[in-house]
Amino acid sequence: MDTAPLHLLIAEDEAAHVEAIRRAFEGAGTKVDIRAVATLREYRACLAERPPDLALVDLNLPDGRAVEILTQPPEDAAFPVLVMTAFGNQQVVVEVMKAGALDYIVKSPETFVAMPHTVESVLREWKLLQKHQQMEETLRISEEQFRAMFEVASIGIAQANPQTGQWVRVNQKMCAITGYSAAELLQMKFRELTHPDDRQKDWDLFQQVVRGEAPDYRMEKRYLRKDGAVAWVNVNMTVIRDAAGQPTRTMATIEDITVRKQAEDQLRDSRRQLGETLTELLQTQQQVIQQESLRVLGQMAAGMAHDFNNALSPILGFSELLLDHPEKLVDQERVARSLQIINTCAQDASSVVRRLREFSRKRGRGDILQAIDLPGLVRQAIELTQPRWKDQAQAAGLTIHIATDLRKVPPIGGEEFAIRELLTNLIFNAVDALPVGGTITLGTATDGDFVRLWVSDTGTGMTGEVRQRCLEPFFTTKGMKGTGLGLSMVHGIVQRHGGTVEIASELGHGTTVSIRLPLRLPETETALAQESALARKLRVLVVDDEPLLRDVAEACLTDDGHTVETVATGVAALARLQAGRFDVVITDKAMPEMNGEQLAVAINQGAPGLPVILMSGFGDMMKAAGEMPPHIRVILSKPFTRSTLRAALAKVVPPQLPDKR
Repeated sequence: MDTAPLHLLIAEDEAAHVEAIRRAFEGAGTKVDIRAVATLREYRACLAERPPDLALVDLNLPDGRAVEILTQPPEDAAFPVLVMTAFGNQQVVVEVMKAGALDYIVKSPETFVAMPHTVESVLREWKLLQKHQQMEETLRISEEQFRAMFEVASIGIAQANPQTGQWVRVNQKMCAITGYSAAELLQMKFRELTHPDDRQKDWDLFQQVVRGEAPDYRMEKRYLRKDGAVAWVNVNMTVIRDAAGQPTRTMATIEDITVRKQAEDQLRDSRRQLGETLTELLQTQQQVIQQESLRVLGQMAAGMAHDFNNALSPILGFSELLLDHPEKLVDQERVARSLQIINTCAQDASSVVRRLREFSRKRGRGDILQAIDLPGLVRQAIELTQPRWKDQAQAAGLTIHIATDLRKVPPIGGEEFAIRELLTNLIFNAVDALPVGGTITLGTATDGDFVRLWVSDTGTGMTGEVRQRCLEPFFTTKGMKGTGLGLSMVHGIVQRHGGTVEIASELGHGTTVSIRLPLRLPETETALAQESALARKLRVLVVDDEPLLRDVAEACLTDDGHTVETVATGVAALARLQAGRFDVVITDKAMPEMNGEQLAVAINQGAPGLPVILMSGFGDMMKAAGEMPPHIRVILSKPFTRSTLRAALAKVVPPQLPDKR
């Protein structure tokens, strides 16, 4: 591709010199566009039309000297100027160079011939000069911009000597943060600002960063201000290095975060105080709930004591008659009738204890998603609360009737204990709303994908304001007689089961609480164990420190055809296991020296795989809580019956395979 010709302006009144220069460029093969003038006036006119790439100006022209047109330094000129003179001396050199010429040449045939090379060198030098000038200008502008930003920045900026850590440059914001003047800071080392507790650690880290052993550090630290106050700052420091990688200076930005740290401290204190307040509230709430549970439990216990005494009276009466009159034992029909009454009353007494225990036990994992027969649970709740709505009411001269409308509904999935507690609270609330007696109605029905449960009373009813607030915790209209937790507990239980609560009430016309619970069954249900006697006969070791319980267990097992041995302690049980072979061990939980759980561990060490059944008066509670001690196969609740004992054996002993011969 052709290059553009060199535009050359020559101011020379000797035409021969101009021609010699032209021939030199032609001989060198350089493309050149030469304009020649003989006076300064013509030179100026050409410049007005178009500046050249380079100008050759004779020192002395007819209308003046070249220095008259050289009025600016060459680095500021638009093009380079070479001054030509017939003779040169030091004075001329100084004069033309000060006037703005880039260089000068002494006119001679040799210099004219070398003019293309000279011009090329001058142009190259001029371009380098211009580039240098541009770099200096850019650096000057950058420095001015940096200085402006440095001084007006909203964060502190400082430079320090990487070897000594002494400040070498700081801005006004840095002074504001520290309380020192710029002159004072420049006499200090950076670690002198750091809190005394952190100075050595800060200096060690600074040296590691300078040596390149640690990355530049985004650090929160404490500055000690001139007035002695502590200022929290966020420091970001980087090391500036030369081409050889040696540190030349450090640059740091310092942000005052004192207000933020104070806010964080206040927020932390607020959270701590809130946590303490919440803990106190939860403790208070737990105490109130416990008081409410104890109050309800006390009311139920009083009635259950009545039921328990009613159950014990026939047992004591008929057993005393049989013991006092042995001659009556010959009347088998009468004896059988007496024993049946004793057995029935004992079952009733056991049921009273079990119901009380079921009511008082805490919710456990085993309660979740049990298959619940809601109408059956309603009947149980009515029976549980009978001492309150019947016996105590009658003692106060009141008559309260319980009516039911229990339609058949599918089982629901939920926490049986929680639903029982819900029903108990609703019945007690209804009783409290009947100060002169009345009727309480409980009903169940299917409602789409839900089961509806309702409790109605013909009592005093509620105002609109009370109805709106009755589900709030601690809201009560009973004064010191109530805690305000009954309906709120009901609401919480229903919400936990994914249901809803609706309350319809009118002052003087009673109240109806309607609850909708989803038809949600457990994913799996445990099949009932067989209660019939096993066809396979077993060798059973019974361990219990109570002789009567050993006798009862032995009698039941022996009557089913099993071979039974009994011992009173865990140590004795281990000795019998070493002396003979057994198919199953039935052990009490609470025994002296070695309890049933410890015995199961010891049995597993000596006879792995030997099934162990654990008997306990707290068996139902252990099952509900999901407790299963190590190496225990089945938990058998006390008091056990023949059927529950058979069911426990069926769970641990596989059925006997049929003979294929």
